[in-house]
Amino acid sequence: MGTWTNADGLHIKMGTTEGESTTRIGENNRVGGIVEHEIDLVLTDVTATQAILNDTHILPNNFFVFSMEVITTVVATGSSATLDVGTMQEDRTDLDANGLLAAYPLASFSVIGETALITEASTYSGAQVGTVIAEASRLSFMTTDANLFTAGECKIILRGYCNALTNNAD
Repeated sequence: MGTWTNADGLHIKMGTTEGESTTRIGENNRVGGIVEHEIDLVLTDVTATQAILNDTHILPNNFFVFSMEVITTVVATGSSATLDVGTMQEDRTDLDANGLLAAYPLASFSVIGETALITEASTYSGAQVGTVIAEASRLSFMTTDANLFTAGECKIILRGYCNALTNNAD
């Protein structure tokens, strides 16, 4: 229904949207300091405006992202849609709209099970892959143009760790 930001800077949902997140995101594994964040993304939820699709999941401050996997779970359709994955500050201001995945094309979602490993040197890698994201942030999603996805789903596995050179209480 409605949302507002209270005096403490918290994003508050009211009515039928209270407690609702369209995208399932969770922290799956923590092995030797490496953390995996798994995102189940319905591509038709992605719009041409940068948006947070899960209000409950936050990447900790000083998180070093070293790779992402993008796995097609339902074949995507659309005109020429592309996917950007980025980060926003907790107050919902942009850190980097395509910092993790930049202009990932519709054609890469053409076969169920199709998997792409995105690292710092990869074609669709954003500027935050291979770097430390200094402040706590939320994942954001958008298309890079007005062409939207009309079908499709994917799983994104974001891998990283908290930078051991900083004092991170998260």
